[in-house]
Amino acid sequence: MPKFSIDKHRILQQRVTICMFAALGLIAIIKFIVLFGKYSYTHIPEEAIPTELYRETTPYLIKKTTRCQYDEILKSTKSIESWDIPMNNNDFSPTGITNGSYVPGCHPAFSVAILKQLDIFLPYMHNFLRKQNIHYKHAIVDKFPCLILHDVDILPLDLGNLYVCTKQPRHMSASIDKFRYVLPY
Repeated sequence: MPKFSIDKHRILQQRVTICMFAALGLIAIIKFIVLFGKYSYTHIPEEAIPTELYRETTPYLIKKTTRCQYDEILKSTKSIESWDIPMNNNDFSPTGITNGSYVPGCHPAFSVAILKQLDIFLPYMHNFLRKQNIHYKHAIVDKFPCLILHDVDILPLDLGNLYVCTKQPRHMSASIDKFRYVLPY
């Protein structure tokens, strides 16, 4: 009868390999669960804000005595979870909108024109930009100094990311929840 030889060294190697793959798989699953629905969007570095943001408003904007402050907004760590986005416009408050334009109670440093609107997009953007003290209008009129081209099926979630133009073009939606905030390219 042939004798079976047991290679203890080979069995030990296989066990170590299996344990390593199991540990790596467990780490991947834990990371997925912890980071699911979370993202980290890189803001403009704080030291670059004074030189990078395009601070201009439309010429017709009535100057208010108090200038809008943006320090609290820029330091904000608040983020809107994608499941908190309203699916209808029942909570939309048109307060402060005149002829499709919103001007905050203070003098804003930025004006932005919005080109498109949909039932969910416009009310959402109105509330988002109102929280950021940004003057906006839903059409290109009155010589707006800043133009943001926007997909209406993508909504900004990070309140600390000022929704204004920089001196150079930038991609403001580098990652989206559809891809779990990981760039597919």
